[in-house]
Amino acid sequence: MHYHTGMDTAHALLALLPPGNIEALLASAKTVLFHKLGLVSARSMPVHIPLFWHDGASHSRALSECAHGGLRALRADHLEVYENVVMLALEDASPVRTMREMLLPQFQERAGLLPPVDGYMLSLTESREPEEILAALGNLPEVQVSQFWLSDMRVRTTTRPWWNSVSWQVAQEFRMRKNSSG
Repeated sequence: MHYHTGMDTAHALLALLPPGNIEALLASAKTVLFHKLGLVSARSMPVHIPLFWHDGASHSRALSECAHGGLRALRADHLEVYENVVMLALEDASPVRTMREMLLPQFQERAGLLPPVDGYMLSLTESREPEEILAALGNLPEVQVSQFWLSDMRVRTTTRPWWNSVSWQVAQEFRMRKNSSG
């Protein structure tokens, strides 16, 4: 799949947003990347697990049903770089992949700004080497999250590279029901 680089474009992203305490913890890691290495992309988007980009059509019923189906707790325990995306990776991404597979047929998938990843997106590598970024972050604590918001976000970019000027808003969101079985 091709990913856009910017220039006045609007995108729709389906993502999982964590609760405020986890968002604050990971936002502090993003701040480190911004201040230590100048990675502007660390400030461009909220802490989230990107599921996929789509055409922007509303699918409230599908999202509501998915949220009602629940999601078991997810543990993120190591830093990783995938296709230039720096993330705190999930120990077991199978529940997120299953959710993607369940929802994708109900949406028109579109090219987006970054690939779907199996973890919390922290930044892009921009022009830095992955090893330098991972060293700057050091050891992040592992996080276990049992409550998420399934969020349909609208993202608008106006420059190249896209992370230099981006705005986003949540168009609709659904609280994921806790599910201990999967």
